[in-house]
Amino acid sequence: MKKLIWPCKKLRCSSFLHTLPFFFLSSCSLRDDPLPRKAIPTLGVESSFNFLSPLQGLKSIAASEDNCSSLQSSIQTPVGKIAIAVHPIKEKRKTILQVEEDTFEILDPNTPAKVCKNNPATYKYVASLLEKAVPACRIQVQNNGFSCALPYHSAEDNLDKVKEVKLALLKQVKRVPYLLSRRLTLAENLASLLNSQHWADSLQAFCGVMEASLPVERPLILSSKLWRTALCTQDTSRHKYEVALIVLTKAVEEISFMHILQDEANLAGNLAVHVPNARLPASKKVWVKLEAAPDTVSNVLAAAENARAAAFALPLALSVKKHKTRKALRGKPASAELAKVNPVQDSTKTPRACWFPGFSTKEHYFEPGRYIGMWGNDANSPCPQQESKADFAGVARYFIDTISAETTFELMESNDKPLSLPAGPYLYSVYEIPDKLGEKLENHLVDQGTVIWNGSQQGLTIAEKIEKIK
Repeated sequence: MKKLIWPCKKLRCSSFLHTLPFFFLSSCSLRDDPLPRKAIPTLGVESSFNFLSPLQGLKSIAASEDNCSSLQSSIQTPVGKIAIAVHPIKEKRKTILQVEEDTFEILDPNTPAKVCKNNPATYKYVASLLEKAVPACRIQVQNNGFSCALPYHSAEDNLDKVKEVKLALLKQVKRVPYLLSRRLTLAENLASLLNSQHWADSLQAFCGVMEASLPVERPLILSSKLWRTALCTQDTSRHKYEVALIVLTKAVEEISFMHILQDEANLAGNLAVHVPNARLPASKKVWVKLEAAPDTVSNVLAAAENARAAAFALPLALSVKKHKTRKALRGKPASAELAKVNPVQDSTKTPRACWFPGFSTKEHYFEPGRYIGMWGNDANSPCPQQESKADFAGVARYFIDTISAETTFELMESNDKPLSLPAGPYLYSVYEIPDKLGEKLENHLVDQGTVIWNGSQQGLTIAEKIEKIK
């Protein structure tokens, strides 16, 4: 299957989980981006559907007398309906599926010659395509359209899991990584309020805190404005409560994954930086930036494979005990074990999903969610998979930012910094902190180089390099 860069000329339409062991079902939701979307006010799960009229700009196809060359329809979500279009090309054994801004070319030897409205066989076929493209959704055919249902945990079960993760983190590390801690706190607050009878009143306060948070502090699911809007509307219906449980379940899935990943990949230690006094400003302060090198990116993605399997397949208590193996690297020098890791190029293990309500393949946060497995997985999914090193690096850097205690920091006096970072090489930059306000940090570079993080006491002694620069 390959993805079309431009929509099919005959089809010009706009917009189209990993299931947990125990769940309820709810309709799914959709995301707010700068891209235009046409969403209709939310209907309850049991409400009747009022589907969108044929999309504006979609050219009519008059090749057949019964107008069965393509099917225009929609999929129901909690925040509205998403327009979809299907166009089979039987002679080429492929079908064009368009969902939101994404267009997919699906190779299928069973491609039908026609897709006629009100034909049960047509809707069964389209439903099968959607089940592969959107594996997180349970697709149902209703009123000549489609609906998506998502599984979710109860508030009590989610709260129990968040508390287990929190306790495990406090036992494992002295300093919980900031972004992971922030997302865990948001999830815990949401689970607690949904577990009370007066959840609707408390939810508005939660939404205020969540909106005031930086985008990087929110769980992936809440990077979508439409999910945030669906969560924070003035509504106390059962439908609204189910939306909140879906958001909570996805947030807990991400946190569970990140908790295991940091235990699998991170090593704690201290970094000492020595800078000659002659090169220091009056404040005696320097600023250090660390950037993961390609080998470290590969290490993190390799660890993520194990973390994903444990986060979704094992009880939390077992998965915490399982992920202690990388601690064996602590204190070892930059050995062949780290150096021999090759960049990840095999995308066959990446969970396959084309779309999740609110997240298309064009979304910046779609790939990390897919790699974690939050958007579901279908081995026959027609969507394109990550193929470039840049794609993999983008996912890995999201993980590294989440599980690293700090990668940029100020040092003074002792010039010693306790850190918890994924094992592997890092590119470092050391800057003098300028005395004058408004001066750019980049103009005060002291030194750059590479340090391999192995969790032991490590130092950057750059005095000799400074002398050479002089």
